[in-house]
Amino acid sequence: MILYTPLYLFFMMHGTRILRREVGDWLKVLPLPDWQGCYTGAIELMSRFPEFIFLLYYRYGINEFNPIRLIYRAQQMSMTCPKVGEGLVIQHGFGTRIGCAEMGRNCQVWQGVTIGKKKSGIDEPRPVIGNNVKICANAMVLGGITIGDGATIGAASVVLKSVPAGAVVAGNPARIIRGPGAEKGGGKEEA
Repeated sequence: MILYTPLYLFFMMHGTRILRREVGDWLKVLPLPDWQGCYTGAIELMSRFPEFIFLLYYRYGINEFNPIRLIYRAQQMSMTCPKVGEGLVIQHGFGTRIGCAEMGRNCQVWQGVTIGKKKSGIDEPRPVIGNNVKICANAMVLGGITIGDGATIGAASVVLKSVPAGAVVAGNPARIIRGPGAEKGGGKEEA
């Protein structure tokens, strides 16, 4: 725990509000003991979840050339999202690429997820992700689409069309399997 105290102090010097908010959000989602106080929770998260350190670097605007990043390495991920709401939790972020136009509050993203453009090019549109969205392992969300509030993207799904709020999609190509837009009687609508 002492090893991560300097990193904790570094973040605290750059603004306590961000760190307290992120610690609280992560501890609500992850199956960890209810740590008392920001220090204990932050140290536990930093020591066990390199994705947490990555998100803090993103939130604080710490670029890759900052010497602190040489000492405290974060998970190898990529995030080029101009607006990411509070409460983002990245679980097992290995191989995750988040390149959306906007991401809402309280979203969860698992390992191997790709969110980005459908084709290469500067002017290609990127997805807009709503609030309380869960994107499960190895899913791909591509193109200028919208993922509605409270939607769930199933593992290994390839989503190329917009998903309505509250829907659950799965498959390749992704189809609505539950919630708004799902057909009754076994048929499924493509998303």
